[in-house]
Amino acid sequence: MEGISRTIAVLKIILQGLILVCLPFFAVGQRPYFMIDLDAESEDYKITHFSLSTKELYGVDLDIDIFNVLPLFKENPRFSDEYLRAPTRYLFAFSVLPVFDGKSKWIEYDQKPTDLSYLSFERLRALGVKAVQNELYLDEPAQYAVLLKKGNKYYASRSSFLQVFYVQDYPDVFTIPRHVVDINQPLLTIKEMKDIYENEFEGGEFPIVPGVYARKYDNDHLERFYLSSKIALRDGDIGYQFWTFTP
Repeated sequence: MEGISRTIAVLKIILQGLILVCLPFFAVGQRPYFMIDLDAESEDYKITHFSLSTKELYGVDLDIDIFNVLPLFKENPRFSDEYLRAPTRYLFAFSVLPVFDGKSKWIEYDQKPTDLSYLSFERLRALGVKAVQNELYLDEPAQYAVLLKKGNKYYASRSSFLQVFYVQDYPDVFTIPRHVVDINQPLLTIKEMKDIYENEFEGGEFPIVPGVYARKYDNDHLERFYLSSKIALRDGDIGYQFWTFTP
């Protein structure tokens, strides 16, 4: 379980075409915002931030900001370590997407907005339990937004969504449930999967853009998160890079 005890930084490459199409529109005041201050520390969670380029995968020179919210382990002599470690396996990934109207993907505020609805960590954790235990997707992942604090300024995301994962290190012989990210699986890149897919679905286009689907009846059961690389981070932790196959 050594890999689980390390800080897990999942670099999400979004394969569902969300950066190429318009997300459902939510007025600023209607979306719950999770506030992120990268200069502050929380007793309940740790946040890691990564910026991913879309150029190699999509041919568009833009970037996606990924904020991973990782619950922290808290000791309690009344419970076993395994029981207490279970909540720390949740991973909440907020993705802030580029916009195509020539404007910034952030709305700047001189002070913390008072007219926004905020998403507490307790509510976020409850969303995770519901999604993972019931194998459900969030009803409206694009309604969840980020309010980023930098110095004395605040920045609200214009286009964003939330994904919930549960991190495990199962032996590869097990079938991995939906929402579970398995850091113990063999490495498989997107390009390698593309060759496998096109060989299996002869004449079919790899489903990396909207509107492209596999031609077999059991498509939904092929969904999985694949580990493409392990990265040594500067602080000594290990980053696990995953991508989502959603035919």
